[in-house]
Amino acid sequence: MPLHTSPTRRVAVALIAALALFAASCGDDDSETEAGASASASDSASASDSASASASASASASASASEMAEEEHDHDDEDHDHDDETADADMAEEDASDSASASEMAEEESSDSASASEMAEEEVAEEAAVEEEAVEEETAAEDGPPENVLAAAVAGGSTQIGQYASFSPGLDGAINGEGPVTVFLPDDASVAGIDPAVLGVLTSDFEALDAVLAYHAVEGEFNAEAVIAAGELVTVQGESITVTVDGDTVVLNGGQATVATADLMAANGIAHVIAGLLVPPSLVEAVLGAAG
Repeated sequence: MPLHTSPTRRVAVALIAALALFAASCGDDDSETEAGASASASDSASASDSASASASASASASASASEMAEEEHDHDDEDHDHDDETADADMAEEDASDSASASEMAEEESSDSASASEMAEEEVAEEAAVEEEAVEEETAAEDGPPENVLAAAVAGGSTQIGQYASFSPGLDGAINGEGPVTVFLPDDASVAGIDPAVLGVLTSDFEALDAVLAYHAVEGEFNAEAVIAAGELVTVQGESITVTVDGDTVVLNGGQATVATADLMAANGIAHVIAGLLVPPSLVEAVLGAAG
């Protein structure tokens, strides 16, 4: 008997067929989903691996960078230390140079001070030498002989005759000349004891005064012994003085005068102070005759 399907059955069959097709379709979709999931998982794994590798690489790079940074830091530290050492060395050199300069300046100052001290010592030595020389000259002047025979005669007691010396070129020249010269100059008592008449003649006749005074000087140097030995001495006036000895007394011109103090040394000769006035033989009558 043929099956006769009712509309309801046909609907059911169609529904079943549709469900079967839907199921198959879902199976395919599930398969595709599974495949996709698998592929996605694979991709995820790959991505994970890639991420892991990237992370590892990143970590390695980071580590390398860190190591490089540390190395650079260490290098910078080394450079900084080196720079510090260099700076310290430069500062030490500058300090050493400054110290050397200061030492040189100190040496120069010391040298200048030493030079100044030496100069001061030399100046002091020169001043001392000048003072010593002056003292020696003064001492020599004090201890040495007088500068001329008149000064020597003054020291021996003949202080008055010098006031007449300037009126006699012959005697004045002998007294103040370089010498050597020997003079016989009257002591003060003899000058004071000249007869006024004789003194009047001499002061009124300058030629006679010059002749008498020049008669008291002899060129050359004669001490007492030489005077006695000579026996006769030619004077600056031109006439001679005779010399004799009476005991211990040296007598001149037969008694006109005697030597009171002998051998008074001077820088330009010898002075003998006499007691009396010497008159040239040619003037005895004109000069001494006035005394009567």
